[in-house]
Amino acid sequence: MAQTKKPLIVWLYPGAAKQFLGLEAERDKEQANRFHLVGTMTEGAMAEGAPAAVGFWMDIESVKERTVPGNYVVNQWTVEPKRCLVRWDVVSLIQEGDDEGVVGAVQVVLPAAA
Repeated sequence: MAQTKKPLIVWLYPGAAKQFLGLEAERDKEQANRFHLVGTMTEGAMAEGAPAAVGFWMDIESVKERTVPGNYVVNQWTVEPKRCLVRWDVVSLIQEGDDEGVVGAVQVVLPAAA
């Protein structure tokens, strides 16, 4: 029975995202934004030549940069070929689901104590 591929949001450490995208060091002076991959983990992601200790294979639909605070998409990239080995040491968080709307860690404003 074929396994359904579920959409994933893979958040990368900032330095890793900039290196992956080949962004210039000058961007470090800009606002501290967050980067994430959008796509699906491939079937047999850990068995296609990448030991589980190294990373997993992912079909990447896009790479997005979001503002902090605000969580707005300010840049988006695609990669070719789409199948990439994502190393565990560059991943800060993996979420199951798509990235429509608000995603990631979002600040919750609590009501003031009476």
